[in-house]
Amino acid sequence: MRNKQSIITCFGISLILLIMSAGTVAANGEASIDIEKFTNGGNADTAPGPYIAVGDPVVWEYIVINTGSVPLFNIQVSDDQGVTVTATSPVIGLQPGDSARYTATGTAVAGQYANTGTVTADYEGGTVTDSDSSHYFGAAPAIDIEKSTNGQDADLPEDAPEILVGEDVTWTYVVTNTGNVDLTNVAVADDMIGDPIYNVGNLAVGSSVAFDVIAIGDASLGLYTNVGTVTGEYNGEIVTDSDVSHYFGVQSVDIDIKPGSFPNSINLKSNGVIPVAILSTDSFDASTVDPASVMFAGAAPLRWATEDVDKDGDLDLVFHFKVKDTGLAPGDTEAILTGETFDGISIEGTDSVNPLHGD
Repeated sequence: MRNKQSIITCFGISLILLIMSAGTVAANGEASIDIEKFTNGGNADTAPGPYIAVGDPVVWEYIVINTGSVPLFNIQVSDDQGVTVTATSPVIGLQPGDSARYTATGTAVAGQYANTGTVTADYEGGTVTDSDSSHYFGAAPAIDIEKSTNGQDADLPEDAPEILVGEDVTWTYVVTNTGNVDLTNVAVADDMIGDPIYNVGNLAVGSSVAFDVIAIGDASLGLYTNVGTVTGEYNGEIVTDSDVSHYFGVQSVDIDIKPGSFPNSINLKSNGVIPVAILSTDSFDASTVDPASVMFAGAAPLRWATEDVDKDGDLDLVFHFKVKDTGLAPGDTEAILTGETFDGISIEGTDSVNPLHGD
Protein backbone atom coordinates (compact mmCIF):
# COMPACT_ATOMS: atom_id res chain seq x y z
CA MET A 1 0.00 0.00 0.00
CA ARG A 2 1.30 3.54 -0.77
CA ASN A 3 2.22 5.94 1.97
CA LYS A 4 -0.37 8.61 2.61
CA GLN A 5 0.12 12.27 3.53
CA SER A 6 -2.15 14.23 5.84
CA ILE A 7 -1.89 18.03 6.20
CA ILE A 8 -2.98 19.61 9.45
CA THR A 9 -2.67 23.15 10.78
CA CYS A 10 -1.41 23.86 14.23
CA PHE A 11 -0.93 27.42 15.49
CA GLY A 12 -1.16 28.54 11.86
CA ILE A 13 1.63 26.26 10.73
CA SER A 14 0.94 23.48 8.22
CA LEU A 15 2.41 20.11 9.18
CA ILE A 16 2.74 17.04 6.97
CA LEU A 17 2.26 13.65 8.66
CA LEU A 18 3.53 10.56 6.83
CA ILE A 19 1.34 7.53 7.55
CA MET A 20 3.07 4.22 6.85
CA SER A 21 1.10 1.31 5.43
CA ALA A 22 3.00 -1.52 7.26
CA GLY A 23 5.35 -1.91 10.17
CA THR A 24 5.94 0.63 12.83
CA VAL A 25 7.44 4.08 12.14
CA ALA A 26 10.65 4.65 14.04
CA ALA A 27 12.48 7.91 14.40
CA ASN A 28 14.72 7.18 11.46
CA GLY A 29 12.85 4.39 9.59
CA GLU A 30 10.40 1.50 9.83
CA ALA A 31 10.56 -1.25 12.49
CA SER A 32 9.23 -4.71 11.67
CA ILE A 33 10.09 -8.34 12.40
CA ASP A 34 9.16 -11.75 11.00
CA ILE A 35 9.20 -15.25 12.51
CA GLU A 36 8.93 -18.44 10.50
CA LYS A 37 8.46 -21.71 12.35
CA PHE A 38 9.26 -25.22 11.08
CA THR A 39 8.46 -28.67 12.47
CA ASN A 40 11.00 -31.37 11.68
CA GLY A 41 12.10 -29.28 8.73
CA GLY A 42 8.62 -28.64 7.35
CA ASN A 43 6.90 -25.27 7.15
CA ALA A 44 3.64 -26.74 8.47
CA ASP A 45 1.46 -23.64 8.76
CA THR A 46 -1.70 -25.73 8.25
CA ALA A 47 -2.81 -29.06 9.69
CA PRO A 48 -2.01 -31.88 9.67
CA GLY A 49 1.67 -31.15 9.05
CA PRO A 50 4.24 -33.96 9.01
CA TYR A 51 3.23 -37.37 10.40
CA ILE A 52 5.55 -38.30 13.26
CA ALA A 53 5.48 -41.59 15.14
CA VAL A 54 4.37 -41.23 18.75
CA GLY A 55 7.46 -41.16 20.97
CA ASP A 56 9.78 -39.95 18.21
CA PRO A 57 11.67 -36.66 18.65
CA VAL A 58 10.21 -33.38 17.39
CA VAL A 59 12.46 -30.45 16.50
CA TRP A 60 10.98 -26.99 16.08
CA GLU A 61 13.02 -24.32 14.30
CA TYR A 62 12.27 -20.61 14.57
CA ILE A 63 13.87 -18.23 12.06
CA VAL A 64 13.66 -14.57 13.11
CA ILE A 65 14.40 -11.81 10.57
CA ASN A 66 14.64 -8.05 11.02
CA THR A 67 12.49 -7.04 8.06
CA GLY A 68 12.53 -3.35 8.97
CA SER A 69 15.03 -0.58 8.45
CA VAL A 70 16.04 0.10 12.05
CA PRO A 71 18.07 -1.95 14.51
CA LEU A 72 16.22 -4.24 16.94
CA PHE A 73 17.32 -5.36 20.37
CA ASN A 74 16.05 -7.42 23.33
CA ILE A 75 14.89 -10.22 21.01
CA GLN A 76 12.56 -12.66 22.81
CA VAL A 77 11.17 -15.88 21.29
CA SER A 78 8.54 -18.01 23.07
CA ASP A 79 6.12 -20.85 22.31
CA ASP A 80 2.52 -21.10 23.50
CA GLN A 81 2.89 -24.82 24.41
CA GLY A 82 5.57 -24.13 26.97
CA VAL A 83 8.52 -25.69 25.16
CA THR A 84 11.90 -24.16 25.91
CA VAL A 85 13.14 -22.07 22.99
CA THR A 86 16.87 -21.31 22.80
CA ALA A 87 19.03 -19.45 20.31
CA THR A 88 21.60 -21.50 18.42
CA SER A 89 24.08 -18.66 19.02
CA PRO A 90 23.96 -15.55 21.23
CA VAL A 91 21.64 -12.84 19.94
CA ILE A 92 22.32 -9.31 21.21
CA GLY A 93 20.31 -7.53 18.54
CA LEU A 94 19.46 -7.63 14.86
CA GLN A 95 20.45 -5.12 12.26
CA PRO A 96 18.08 -4.61 9.30
CA GLY A 97 18.11 -7.77 7.16
CA ASP A 98 19.86 -9.88 9.80
CA SER A 99 18.38 -13.13 11.07
CA ALA A 100 18.71 -15.44 14.07
CA ARG A 101 17.89 -19.11 14.51
CA TYR A 102 16.20 -20.63 17.55
CA THR A 103 15.22 -24.24 18.29
CA ALA A 104 13.11 -26.28 20.69
CA THR A 105 12.66 -30.02 21.07
CA GLY A 106 9.94 -32.36 22.27
CA THR A 107 8.51 -35.84 21.94
CA ALA A 108 5.60 -36.59 19.62
CA VAL A 109 2.24 -37.26 21.25
CA ALA A 110 -0.74 -38.96 19.62
CA GLY A 111 -3.07 -37.02 17.35
CA GLN A 112 -3.16 -33.54 15.91
CA TYR A 113 -0.74 -31.10 17.55
CA ALA A 114 -0.30 -27.36 17.00
CA ASN A 115 1.87 -24.73 18.63
CA THR A 116 2.69 -21.11 17.90
CA GLY A 117 6.01 -19.36 18.09
CA THR A 118 6.05 -15.64 18.92
CA VAL A 119 8.88 -13.12 18.70
CA THR A 120 9.04 -9.67 20.28
CA ALA A 121 11.78 -7.07 19.89
CA ASP A 122 12.39 -3.52 21.00
CA TYR A 123 13.56 -0.55 18.94
CA GLU A 124 14.06 3.13 19.65
CA GLY A 125 10.51 4.10 20.33
CA GLY A 126 8.58 0.89 20.76
CA THR A 127 8.13 -2.86 20.33
CA VAL A 128 7.38 -5.08 17.34
CA THR A 129 6.05 -8.64 17.35
CA ASP A 130 5.10 -11.50 15.02
CA SER A 131 3.79 -15.06 15.36
CA ASP A 132 3.73 -18.24 13.28
CA SER A 133 2.00 -21.55 13.93
CA SER A 134 3.16 -25.04 13.04
CA HIS A 135 1.59 -28.50 13.17
CA TYR A 136 2.30 -32.21 13.23
CA PHE A 137 0.19 -35.35 13.54
CA GLY A 138 1.31 -37.92 16.09
CA ALA A 139 0.90 -41.28 14.36
CA ALA A 140 -0.13 -44.12 16.69
CA PRO A 141 -0.76 -47.22 14.58
CA ALA A 142 -2.55 -50.02 16.43
CA ILE A 143 -4.62 -53.08 15.61
CA ASP A 144 -6.86 -55.49 17.52
CA ILE A 145 -8.07 -59.02 16.89
CA GLU A 146 -10.89 -60.74 18.75
CA LYS A 147 -11.39 -64.45 18.23
CA SER A 148 -14.35 -66.59 19.28
CA THR A 149 -15.17 -70.29 19.02
CA ASN A 150 -18.71 -71.30 18.10
CA GLY A 151 -19.85 -67.82 19.11
CA GLN A 152 -18.12 -67.76 22.51
CA ASP A 153 -15.24 -65.47 23.42
CA ALA A 154 -13.40 -68.32 25.08
CA ASP A 155 -10.17 -66.60 26.13
CA LEU A 156 -9.89 -68.88 29.18
CA PRO A 157 -10.21 -72.68 29.28
CA GLU A 158 -13.04 -72.41 31.79
CA ASP A 159 -15.01 -70.40 29.20
CA ALA A 160 -14.53 -73.01 26.47
CA PRO A 161 -17.70 -74.25 24.78
CA GLU A 162 -18.26 -77.99 24.78
CA ILE A 163 -18.38 -79.47 21.27
CA LEU A 164 -19.08 -83.10 20.49
CA VAL A 165 -16.14 -84.89 18.93
CA GLY A 166 -16.51 -84.92 15.15
CA GLU A 167 -18.83 -81.91 14.98
CA ASP A 168 -18.11 -78.65 13.14
CA VAL A 169 -16.05 -75.92 14.78
CA THR A 170 -16.49 -72.28 13.71
CA TRP A 171 -13.83 -69.74 14.59
CA THR A 172 -14.79 -66.08 14.12
CA TYR A 173 -12.12 -63.39 13.78
CA VAL A 174 -12.85 -59.65 14.07
CA VAL A 175 -9.98 -57.32 13.12
CA THR A 176 -10.18 -53.59 13.96
CA ASN A 177 -7.86 -50.68 13.22
CA THR A 178 -7.71 -49.12 16.68
CA GLY A 179 -5.00 -46.60 15.83
CA ASN A 180 -5.21 -43.13 14.27
CA VAL A 181 -3.61 -43.85 10.88
CA ASP A 182 -4.60 -46.16 8.02
CA LEU A 183 -2.88 -49.55 7.83
CA THR A 184 -1.69 -51.59 4.88
CA ASN A 185 -0.77 -55.25 4.35
CA VAL A 186 -3.15 -56.42 7.08
CA ALA A 187 -3.22 -60.23 7.34
CA VAL A 188 -4.50 -62.83 9.81
CA ALA A 189 -2.79 -66.09 10.75
CA ASP A 190 -3.65 -68.91 13.16
CA ASP A 191 -1.08 -71.10 14.86
CA MET A 192 -3.16 -74.26 14.32
CA ILE A 193 -4.68 -73.49 10.92
CA GLY A 194 -2.23 -71.61 8.74
CA ASP A 195 -0.40 -68.43 7.79
CA PRO A 196 -2.09 -66.44 6.49
CA ILE A 197 -5.70 -67.57 6.67
CA TYR A 198 -7.06 -64.21 5.46
CA ASN A 199 -5.51 -61.22 3.70
CA VAL A 200 -7.37 -58.06 4.67
CA GLY A 201 -5.11 -55.65 2.75
CA ASN A 202 -5.79 -51.98 3.60
CA LEU A 203 -7.71 -51.09 6.75
CA ALA A 204 -8.81 -47.51 7.45
CA VAL A 205 -8.86 -45.90 10.90
CA GLY A 206 -11.76 -47.31 12.94
CA SER A 207 -12.70 -49.92 10.34
CA SER A 208 -13.32 -53.58 11.13
CA VAL A 209 -13.35 -56.80 9.13
CA ALA A 210 -14.97 -60.04 10.34
CA PHE A 211 -14.73 -63.52 8.86
CA ASP A 212 -15.26 -67.16 9.82
CA VAL A 213 -13.15 -70.27 9.43
CA ILE A 214 -15.14 -73.51 9.71
CA ALA A 215 -13.54 -76.88 10.45
CA ILE A 216 -16.16 -79.33 9.21
CA GLY A 217 -16.48 -82.46 11.36
CA ASP A 218 -13.14 -81.72 12.95
CA ALA A 219 -13.76 -81.23 16.70
CA SER A 220 -11.20 -83.28 18.61
CA LEU A 221 -11.37 -84.79 22.08
CA GLY A 222 -10.40 -82.73 25.13
CA LEU A 223 -9.19 -79.15 25.51
CA TYR A 224 -8.22 -77.48 22.25
CA THR A 225 -6.40 -74.14 22.07
CA ASN A 226 -5.49 -71.99 19.10
CA VAL A 227 -4.27 -68.42 18.69
CA GLY A 228 -5.26 -65.91 16.03
CA THR A 229 -2.70 -63.24 15.16
CA VAL A 230 -3.09 -60.14 12.99
CA THR A 231 -0.33 -57.96 11.58
CA GLY A 232 -0.49 -54.64 9.76
CA GLU A 233 1.90 -51.99 8.53
CA TYR A 234 2.21 -48.23 8.70
CA ASN A 235 5.12 -46.42 7.09
CA GLY A 236 7.38 -49.45 7.57
CA GLU A 237 6.31 -50.04 11.17
CA ILE A 238 4.68 -53.41 11.93
CA VAL A 239 1.79 -53.58 14.40
CA THR A 240 0.37 -56.84 15.69
CA ASP A 241 -2.12 -58.36 18.12
CA SER A 242 -3.14 -61.88 19.15
CA ASP A 243 -6.14 -63.53 20.80
CA VAL A 244 -6.46 -67.06 22.10
CA SER A 245 -9.58 -69.21 22.04
CA HIS A 246 -10.54 -72.64 23.35
CA TYR A 247 -13.07 -75.40 23.07
CA PHE A 248 -13.52 -78.68 24.89
CA GLY A 249 -14.13 -81.72 22.73
CA VAL A 250 -16.76 -83.95 24.39
CA GLN A 251 -17.03 -87.69 23.73
CA SER A 252 -20.40 -88.55 22.23
CA VAL A 253 -21.95 -91.65 23.79
CA ASP A 254 -25.03 -93.70 22.98
CA ILE A 255 -27.76 -93.63 25.63
CA ASP A 256 -31.14 -95.34 25.86
CA ILE A 257 -33.91 -93.77 27.94
CA LYS A 258 -36.30 -96.41 29.33
CA PRO A 259 -34.45 -99.26 27.59
CA GLY A 260 -36.73 -101.42 25.51
CA SER A 261 -39.53 -98.84 25.22
CA PHE A 262 -40.59 -96.21 22.68
CA PRO A 263 -41.51 -93.33 22.45
CA ASN A 264 -40.07 -92.95 25.97
CA SER A 265 -43.20 -91.43 27.49
CA ILE A 266 -42.66 -89.97 30.96
CA ASN A 267 -45.42 -89.04 33.41
CA LEU A 268 -44.18 -85.79 34.94
CA LYS A 269 -46.45 -86.19 37.99
CA SER A 270 -45.07 -89.62 38.78
CA ASN A 271 -43.13 -90.25 41.97
CA GLY A 272 -41.23 -92.98 40.16
CA VAL A 273 -37.85 -93.13 38.43
CA ILE A 274 -36.54 -93.00 34.87
CA PRO A 275 -34.01 -95.67 33.84
CA VAL A 276 -31.30 -94.41 31.48
CA ALA A 277 -28.54 -96.63 30.08
CA ILE A 278 -25.11 -95.61 28.79
CA LEU A 279 -24.42 -98.22 26.12
CA SER A 280 -21.07 -99.87 25.53
CA THR A 281 -20.06 -99.90 21.86
CA ASP A 282 -17.05 -100.95 19.82
CA SER A 283 -15.56 -97.46 20.41
CA PHE A 284 -16.68 -96.79 23.98
CA ASP A 285 -16.69 -98.79 27.23
CA ALA A 286 -19.48 -97.66 29.56
CA SER A 287 -17.59 -99.01 32.58
CA THR A 288 -15.08 -96.14 32.19
CA VAL A 289 -17.75 -93.61 33.23
CA ASP A 290 -17.55 -92.15 36.73
CA PRO A 291 -21.16 -92.62 37.99
CA ALA A 292 -20.84 -89.76 40.48
CA SER A 293 -20.30 -87.31 37.60
CA VAL A 294 -23.43 -88.23 35.67
CA MET A 295 -26.40 -85.85 35.32
CA PHE A 296 -29.58 -86.38 33.34
CA ALA A 297 -31.90 -83.47 32.52
CA GLY A 298 -30.54 -81.65 35.57
CA ALA A 299 -30.92 -84.59 37.98
CA ALA A 300 -28.30 -86.67 39.76
CA PRO A 301 -28.82 -90.47 39.81
CA LEU A 302 -30.40 -92.27 42.72
CA ARG A 303 -28.55 -95.51 41.93
CA TRP A 304 -26.74 -97.32 39.13
CA ALA A 305 -25.74 -100.82 38.07
CA THR A 306 -24.22 -102.69 35.14
CA GLU A 307 -26.46 -104.66 32.81
CA ASP A 308 -26.42 -105.77 29.18
CA VAL A 309 -29.63 -103.96 28.26
CA ASP A 310 -29.20 -104.23 24.47
CA LYS A 311 -28.15 -107.92 24.58
CA ASP A 312 -24.98 -107.37 22.54
CA GLY A 313 -22.71 -109.14 25.00
CA ASP A 314 -21.23 -105.92 26.45
CA LEU A 315 -22.13 -104.58 29.87
CA ASP A 316 -23.91 -101.23 29.85
CA LEU A 317 -24.23 -98.77 32.74
CA VAL A 318 -27.84 -98.23 33.85
CA PHE A 319 -28.85 -95.26 36.05
CA HIS A 320 -32.15 -94.43 37.73
CA PHE A 321 -33.27 -90.80 38.13
CA LYS A 322 -36.24 -89.50 40.10
CA VAL A 323 -38.77 -88.02 37.68
CA LYS A 324 -39.48 -84.97 39.81
CA ASP A 325 -35.75 -84.17 40.13
CA THR A 326 -35.44 -83.65 36.39
CA GLY A 327 -36.10 -80.46 34.53
CA LEU A 328 -38.21 -82.17 31.87
CA ALA A 329 -41.27 -80.25 30.70
CA PRO A 330 -44.17 -80.83 28.31
CA GLY A 331 -43.05 -80.19 24.74
CA ASP A 332 -39.48 -81.45 25.26
CA THR A 333 -38.45 -83.84 22.50
CA GLU A 334 -35.05 -84.93 23.74
CA ALA A 335 -33.06 -85.15 26.95
CA ILE A 336 -29.31 -84.97 27.50
CA LEU A 337 -27.07 -87.00 29.79
CA THR A 338 -23.64 -85.63 30.69
CA GLY A 339 -20.73 -86.89 32.75
CA GLU A 340 -17.03 -87.71 32.77
CA THR A 341 -14.89 -90.79 32.53
CA PHE A 342 -12.60 -91.68 35.40
CA ASP A 343 -9.70 -90.04 33.49
CA GLY A 344 -11.59 -86.75 33.08
CA ILE A 345 -12.95 -87.01 29.53
CA SER A 346 -16.34 -85.29 29.20
CA ILE A 347 -19.18 -87.34 27.72
CA GLU A 348 -22.59 -86.43 26.36
CA GLY A 349 -25.48 -88.47 25.04
CA THR A 350 -28.98 -87.64 23.75
CA ASP A 351 -32.18 -89.63 23.32
CA SER A 352 -35.81 -88.79 22.53
CA VAL A 353 -38.45 -88.23 25.24
CA ASN A 354 -42.20 -87.66 25.40
CA PRO A 355 -43.03 -85.90 28.69
CA LEU A 356 -46.72 -86.06 29.67
CA HIS A 357 -48.74 -84.06 32.23
CA GLY A 358 -50.37 -87.18 33.60
CA ASP A 359 -53.67 -87.31 35.53
